[in-house]
Amino acid sequence: MLRDKGFEIDVAVTRNRLNDEEMYLKGFLNRNVAGLIIEGTRSTFPNPNLRLYKEVRKRNIPTLFIHNHYQNEQFDSVEMSDARAGYELTRLLIQNGHRRIGGIFKYDDIQGIERYRGFIECLSDYGVNFDDDCIRWYSTKDMEEKLSRKSLLRMYRRTKDCTAMILYNDEVAGFYMDFLKERGLKVPDDISLVSFDDAGPEQDAELKILSVIHPKYNLGKITARNLLRMMEDPEWQKKNYAHQFPVTFNNGNSVRDIR
Repeated sequence: MLRDKGFEIDVAVTRNRLNDEEMYLKGFLNRNVAGLIIEGTRSTFPNPNLRLYKEVRKRNIPTLFIHNHYQNEQFDSVEMSDARAGYELTRLLIQNGHRRIGGIFKYDDIQGIERYRGFIECLSDYGVNFDDDCIRWYSTKDMEEKLSRKSLLRMYRRTKDCTAMILYNDEVAGFYMDFLKERGLKVPDDISLVSFDDAGPEQDAELKILSVIHPKYNLGKITARNLLRMMEDPEWQKKNYAHQFPVTFNNGNSVRDIR
């Protein structure tokens, strides 16, 4: 859509590193770009690059965040309803009789915190006990260590009485499903799993992880559309170009009814 309007597109990947974010922001400011689409870097943490974002606003460069946002910045974002998604996944588990639910969440991006928030709010609303020992946290930097076989085994020993697990995304679900398979455990016969993003994986032809659907193409389409409108609107800072997608599930079969 942006190329159709005659705009050149440049992509920079920060690898969730704040120093890289700083470098790319400085570069884009020096090139006087017409607009910015940004996925926040380590979006749960205080950001040392706020001065650069203040400069973006000062220069009136239309800017949209995708997937997440910075809590102390006022840029609009196009993203999933992550807290609601966490709530609805948890409610689905509870409605299928699960009262002992564990989880793996990512703590350095706001998506992980919001998905966790929906999870614990749903537990509270339905009177289901929360157990901190049943939750594992990881970040971009320590993902390989925290999701290693050794680390997952330590977690499993604490959570083996859980009948269900809610996992940050389908990549994490893949790690955990492989671990369970190595231990001779089956999903959902031995444990139910739910996840986010609907990006696979499948252990076999008969199993599909029940997951909240990520809007993927539509997210990009709406972001491009809104950014084009912002670039045509000198008063974009005073208006709302944000968008949150409703929660929808795929047709996964990884949850067992234990009522």
